[in-house]
Amino acid sequence: MLARFGERRSTRFGDVIRALARNPILIACVIGLAVSMAGFGLPPIVKQVLGTLAGASLPIGLLGVG
Repeated sequence: MLARFGERRSTRFGDVIRALARNPILIACVIGLAVSMAGFGLPPIVKQVLGTLAGASLPIGLLGVG
């Protein structure tokens, strides 16, 4: 947001809100929060696969960094 609106002297509040509403990361967080609060859960097989991927993410990240 700062990169987009930081250079302008006058930025309308609506432009900033519109840009935030179109941000895919924020949209995913809101949807995830809504699904979590609604009480929906993942099937056990999906939880197991995601747990395995989560366990491998740190070593793969460290290998990628070098």
